[in-house]
Amino acid sequence: MTRRAFRLLLLLVPAVAGAAPMGSFLARYSELRTARVDVEGGTAYVLRDIAKGETLDLAEIAVDARTIEAGATAPPRVAPDEYEELMIVKSGTLAVRVDRRKAQVLGPGSVVVSGPGEQRAFENVGDLPATYYLFTYRTRQPADTRREAEAGGPIVVDWNRVEYVPSDIGGRRQMFDRPTAMFDNFEMHVSTLNEGLTNHPAHTHRAEEFVLVIDGEVQMQVGDDTVHAQAGDLIFLASMIPHSLDNVGKGPTTYFAFQYRP
Repeated sequence: MTRRAFRLLLLLVPAVAGAAPMGSFLARYSELRTARVDVEGGTAYVLRDIAKGETLDLAEIAVDARTIEAGATAPPRVAPDEYEELMIVKSGTLAVRVDRRKAQVLGPGSVVVSGPGEQRAFENVGDLPATYYLFTYRTRQPADTRREAEAGGPIVVDWNRVEYVPSDIGGRRQMFDRPTAMFDNFEMHVSTLNEGLTNHPAHTHRAEEFVLVIDGEVQMQVGDDTVHAQAGDLIFLASMIPHSLDNVGKGPTTYFAFQYRP
């Protein structure tokens, strides 16, 4: 195996819990294994494990995708103590209630961030199965629930209410940019990149970053390697890894990009 092939292999395989901090990786949605999870007294769901481990800034993170059938109601879930949870709706329509607030109906692209001890419950109110990504994580510092409360409490972002701002290369939706219980700052946006274009020259930054492709096809430079990703695929960029993204599909591509500072 060549040195380059070895680097690429490491890039494509997520780390497991208890291992050294994981490096950059690509998780292809189409290749994820599925398992049915039966919940005692609740609704069964289909689980797709994506990644588990630790990073430079996160003492622990688990990422998966979950699918519930039309009409199903998920049992209330409380974010574990010292953990925060990020939920991104991939497909379908969910009525979501967070921390006893009024329920909101959220479609694809909508986002929820709930802090330690906050309850989240939802129901699939659409006619088709609903799938969402779930990131559960904690930093190496204790959660700061006061900081979260002062910043506005749980985050609930309805995709349909986010302004789209056109640019010379596509456009952008700013989902949120604020402190949370885990982070001094957590920033998430969604970029649309027109066909045949590059988002920016290869660059690095201290913050770790996730890129989630929701439409189209991209080719991404990650360090010395190049990976190809399409809708549903998740890329993790470790700290100070050179990266850039090209739209190599037909028509625009759209993707989430989010990074954090503990």
